[in-house]
Amino acid sequence: MVKFRSLAVAKRFVFSFPDMGEAMGNLIWWMGVGLIAGWATGKIMKGSGYGVAMDIILGICGAVVGGLTLGILGIFSKDGGLIPSIITATIGSVIIVAFARGIKKS
Repeated sequence: MVKFRSLAVAKRFVFSFPDMGEAMGNLIWWMGVGLIAGWATGKIMKGSGYGVAMDIILGICGAVVGGLTLGILGIFSKDGGLIPSIITATIGSVIIVAFARGIKKS
C-alpha cells in the first residue's frame, strides 16, 4: 500500500491516471479495428479463417506492423480516423500472414 504525507499529494497521485472511460473506449476501438482488419486479411489471403479472437489479435498486431511499415515509407498518418486505421491494420495483418505462411512452407 502506498502511504502519502498529505492529502494534496494523494489527490495528485490519484488524478494523474487517465480516465477509465477513455481507456475502455480506446480498448473497444482497437478491438473493433482489429476484428475488421483480421476478417479482411482472411478474405484477402484466402485463408480458412482464424476465429473472432484470433482475428482481433491478428488485426491489433497488424496495426502495429502496418503503422511501423507505413511510417518507414512516410505514408502513415496518426490522425486519420477509422478507415485509415483499418487499412493500416489490414496491410500489417497481410504482411504478418504472408510472413508466417512463408516460414511454414520452408
